Amino acid sequence: ETKAQIEQGLRLTELLKQSQGAPISTAMQVTLLYAAFNGFLEKTPVNQIRALADYLKIEVPARYPEIIETIQSTGVLDVETEKQLTHALSELSASFRNLTP
Repeated sequence: ETKAQIEQGLRLTELLKQSQGAPISTAMQVTLLYAAFNGFLEKTPVNQIRALADYLKIEVPARYPEIIETIQSTGVLDVETEKQLTHALSELSASFRNLTP
């Protein structure tokens, strides 16, 4: 249990690191935190979390622009958008795992 909590903390730390001059939108922050707190990062090694975050920052807006647009425009993660986000994160986190050794 303690090891799992430490690893979760390490994943969150990696996830929330932002590149200088490349701020993350509020909608993308919501997306990444949702992924972290709902188990979508658990199967990804800590040393690959930043790569996964970078992948999600590209793929979520490209494949599921309506999710980002809804969160950004309403400031809310409503039930329907949450369902869409869960589906998107399931697909994209699995795709990422298939891309990385």
